[in-house]
Amino acid sequence: MLLAVDGGATKTLAVIYDGEISGVGVAGSGNYNNVGIDVARANAEKAVTGAMKMAGCGWESIEKGSYGFAGVENSAATTMSVEKFLRGIHRNGDFSLFNDGVAAYYLSTRGRPGIVAAAGTGSVIQARGNGKAVREGGWGWLAGDEGSAYYLARRGLQEATKSFDGRGEETALVDAFARSSGMDFNAAIGHIYGNFSVTKIAALAPIVTSCASNGDATALSICREAGRELALAVKTAKRRMDFGEPFVIGGLGGVFRAGKVITDTFFAELVNEGGKFARVYYGYQVVLGSVLLHLKNSGTETDDRVAEKLAGQLDRVIGKLDRAERREFLFMD
Repeated sequence: MLLAVDGGATKTLAVIYDGEISGVGVAGSGNYNNVGIDVARANAEKAVTGAMKMAGCGWESIEKGSYGFAGVENSAATTMSVEKFLRGIHRNGDFSLFNDGVAAYYLSTRGRPGIVAAAGTGSVIQARGNGKAVREGGWGWLAGDEGSAYYLARRGLQEATKSFDGRGEETALVDAFARSSGMDFNAAIGHIYGNFSVTKIAALAPIVTSCASNGDATALSICREAGRELALAVKTAKRRMDFGEPFVIGGLGGVFRAGKVITDTFFAELVNEGGKFARVYYGYQVVLGSVLLHLKNSGTETDDRVAEKLAGQLDRVIGKLDRAERREFLFMD
């Protein structure tokens, strides 16, 4: 059996795979830079325990572990810290550890030369081909993460406060932020400051994308801005890579679940870049990249058909999770 774990900025998701996905567990952030070592470890252990419980197995059945975690490979110290706490969790067989962007990249490209824009709580662009790798962005919520859920929420809050003051155009964002908190707008902003965390701010992004989908001009402008930022990073990565062969362009992460208000701009900006567009995957599906990598290393074909089959299996087992967990960590009913 394979244990595959995706430790991202918003959630940690673990799956058990033995010919098919038979168990899934979910918990909070696995990025210790955001939540600290103790919380990241506790979340990883909770997700793993939940996956094993659903699959009806224990550690004695696990032959291999595959862990893709945010922050890994950013520095030797970060990688060592994550590896240390995982050694306290993983109890049977060996395991591999890599950046969650590696799993995201392989899910979108299946190892082919290409560029993947990963936009969840944060954002990062990965490009690989001909033995070369390039990364754009990934500078975190303070210095970067353009086009991410955090970025969308922050820009939405900025434009809502400007509108409330009369410094900006009228926008549905003011009422939308107030309604989401059950408070008036002033109180809502105070509550956001008083309960600040990166993930809590990022969780407000659907307010912006929903207003955009309903035709609010300000929200739609923000979404188009986010799409352009992601596309700009892809274009820059392409220039740095100088592909001499066909390549894939993929989009991945929760931001893309907003649909056309993001994807129309993102793909329109890239239509003349020469790449082949891949299927858009969502953040909770990143763990499938680790499963596919395991299959590839085991000598199994990992074509689009296999990826789609795994995606269907994952959706089926996610349906067995507690509804509150699906809402809190996966933003799904």
